[in-house]
Amino acid sequence: SDSLVVVFGADGIGKTTLLNEFTEGLGDDVCYAAFDETCVEGIQFFRSFLEQMGLGEIVGTLRELQHITSEYLVHRSKNGQHALILVDNAHLVRPAVLEQLRWMAGVRVDFARAVSMVLAGSLSLQRVMDSPAMCSLRFCRQTNFHIRAYSQGETDEYIRHRLNLAGAPDSVKFPDESRALIYRFTGGNPARINALCHAVLEEACVQGTRIIAEQRV
Repeated sequence: SDSLVVVFGADGIGKTTLLNEFTEGLGDDVCYAAFDETCVEGIQFFRSFLEQMGLGEIVGTLRELQHITSEYLVHRSKNGQHALILVDNAHLVRPAVLEQLRWMAGVRVDFARAVSMVLAGSLSLQRVMDSPAMCSLRFCRQTNFHIRAYSQGETDEYIRHRLNLAGAPDSVKFPDESRALIYRFTGGNPARINALCHAVLEEACVQGTRIIAEQRV
């Protein structure tokens, strides 16, 4: 409870995958609402939040929806139940939505915030969180987590991991020179590794070879 986790990293580094893994591991006793940059204004934010909390479609002015949300959060908190808000691509979220996140963070019961938040975004999210406008978004427990790119050794392990997931750990060979090039061209970014390896494997299949040569990469 009363926690803020900020996850940031380059595009394609795995932030959304991490969020999905996290939500899939949540128990049935955890109520959460998920948002991304497609939410553009306050009324939409609160209506979506209340609907995801299981309250159905509720209409009203921004002030009315804020009041309903506050009453709901206070009631849950007093009953030992917690609400979690997840925001993906938080660096792209409109200022009007950030304002409602700040407002919701101000709902307290016995000096503790009634919600916890997980925000994920690009490297620019760190600058957003450090800006004066976000100074009110401070929680009792706060963690900033930077997802870095893979090293060359980790890139090799990732390629092996993906082949294992495909059920074909020994079906193709990536010589040392090829793996070094893959790291050079992708910078250890998982999304770029996926795209490049998919392309070279597809071409190797067409050519009828199981050796991913340096020239092919």
